[in-house]
Amino acid sequence: MEFMKSILSVITGSAFIIITFLVLQLVALLTMVSYKMLSKDYPFLNEIDPSIFRYLIAIPAFLLVMFVGGYITAMIAKNKVLLHTLIVGVITAAGSMGLALDYMKITLTGAIVMALMLAATVAGGMFWQRRNKV
Repeated sequence: MEFMKSILSVITGSAFIIITFLVLQLVALLTMVSYKMLSKDYPFLNEIDPSIFRYLIAIPAFLLVMFVGGYITAMIAKNKVLLHTLIVGVITAAGSMGLALDYMKITLTGAIVMALMLAATVAGGMFWQRRNKV
């Protein structure tokens, strides 16, 4: 029974993160298309660096999703929280980074984001554990 609970927690946490990432990517794509269309009518928008959106909106949103995914994982697992959240973090961070690699080389920014994603997932689990004093 404990083994099934462990598998359920990892699958649920991973599924939440993956599905939410896909929805966020769809929203980001629609926003970028809308922004591009809007910038045709308002040329001053072309002067704004698009990386601002990546660093100020996308990465914090992804880290928040990882935190909540870690929280959900811990809520289901209830014990060995660190192990379960690390597994979920590795699965989802490696999966998302694997799709984003340029020529199969990880950049410094990619490595930092991956480490932050792992930390956010574990932090979500530890936050649940501290709140519930397990």
